[in-house]
Amino acid sequence: MPKIQWIKLTDQKLANELLKDKGIEAFNQARADNREWIPDLSGADLSGAKIHGANLSWANLSGVNLCGASLHCGVFNSTNLSDARLIGASLSQLHLDTANLSRADLSRACLHNVSLKKVDLTEAILTDIELSKVNLKGASITSEQARNIAEGFGMAVAPPEHEA
Repeated sequence: MPKIQWIKLTDQKLANELLKDKGIEAFNQARADNREWIPDLSGADLSGAKIHGANLSWANLSGVNLCGASLHCGVFNSTNLSDARLIGASLSQLHLDTANLSRADLSRACLHNVSLKKVDLTEAILTDIELSKVNLKGASITSEQARNIAEGFGMAVAPPEHEA
């Protein structure tokens, strides 16, 4: 079987290879061998995928469909997830520090033990999310998003006086 030329693959073709048996191991090795390579999965359909242990730091995942996906034990630092659909996704033990999640839809997503330090959540949809052990230090969020996040932690937050 010929060796995959990972750095030549983009969007759905790259996604398809990533999801094959041992695909993530090979993908991570290709990343280690080609440090300047920035994977482009923009617009790919990864709905329902199980992506465990992937290094997708700095990757372009803008507009990707990750609805119902299971993302565990991965590194997504500085990843572009703008306009991504993560509805009902399960995210655990992930590093998403400085990632761009602007306009991403995380409705009904479950986030457990996730680092979101300095993440951009501008206009992200955070309704009905489940959260535990999430680090949001320095994240850009609105007061409405803060209320949704607080609800995800099972807390009630009163609006500021000027919003009442």
